[in-house]
Amino acid sequence: MERRRFVGPEGSVKPLKSLLHDPSNLINTETLTRAVDGRFPEQMRPFIIRPAVISQAKGSCYLELGKTKLTCAFYGPRASGKIGKTFLEQGNIYCEIDLLPFASDKRRPYQREGEEQELSKQLQEALETTVRRETFPNSVVDVYVNVIEDDGSVLAASITAASLALSLAGIQQLDTLTACSAVFTSSSISLIDPTLFEQNSASSHMTVALMANSGEIAQITLVGPCEDILMKEGLSLVTDGCSAIYEQVKPILLS
Repeated sequence: MERRRFVGPEGSVKPLKSLLHDPSNLINTETLTRAVDGRFPEQMRPFIIRPAVISQAKGSCYLELGKTKLTCAFYGPRASGKIGKTFLEQGNIYCEIDLLPFASDKRRPYQREGEEQELSKQLQEALETTVRRETFPNSVVDVYVNVIEDDGSVLAASITAASLALSLAGIQQLDTLTACSAVFTSSSISLIDPTLFEQNSASSHMTVALMANSGEIAQITLVGPCEDILMKEGLSLVTDGCSAIYEQVKPILLS
């Protein structure tokens, strides 16, 4: 048994996290700002995106959304491996989102969890709405997302990063995807671009992927119950958020 230990402090205080996950603490009722970071309900976190960060990948980018940080890399197309079977007129997209063990306060196992598998599936479904898969028949393209730090809105950030990585790699798409999230509180307030605390504390959570130029919604992911009025308000917020993100992605696409 390992007996060498660091001597802990004589006293201790409750961590900030212990005060969270109480929906009533999400909004400061006096200032109508968020208790976590002081943002207004319709205010997004700082957004940073950098292209071509992984030299081995055909297309890649690094994205920050507040404290949420991730990299996305694209590889392929490669042969599907189904030798002797029916020729596939449309290629396939393989997506994998990995929440690294140190990405959140709770250290994760190295084995992939159900949350990662579900996020990967949702990312694949979003990309399939815009990628022209007939341009790489009987082939597979691979999209890998590594989440370095998870502070909420991981799916939205992954969709935006993946669509940009595909564009940088020369993969044809019907439109560029950008995505944004919102949560709904018990006091019927919509919060755009939630942090992880807000996401875990709210009664429901929505992520929308938007085709940036046509304005069509490619995917809606809703977790938890949501009233129609709140959903309409949330949709208006997140579509505006998607448009704001595209304005920062567009100069990279045109460069």
